[in-house]
Amino acid sequence: MPITATYEVQCDACWGVMDGRYETRKDAEKARDEMGWKDLNGGTACPRTTPPPTPPPRSE
Repeated sequence: MPITATYEVQCDACWGVMDGRYETRKDAEKARDEMGWKDLNGGTACPRTTPPPTPPPRSE
């Protein structure tokens, strides 16, 4: 029986795992980006633990 590696996308903050297994790291990273799991610091964060972007201050 051959051994095959699979990749999963896991949140760095809560350790939650995104649905799906991927055959290559590139496919997993693409899914992470498409599902909005890419952290602004280059890590992986699920939408539940990622705060929304802060809007720029209003100038009056």
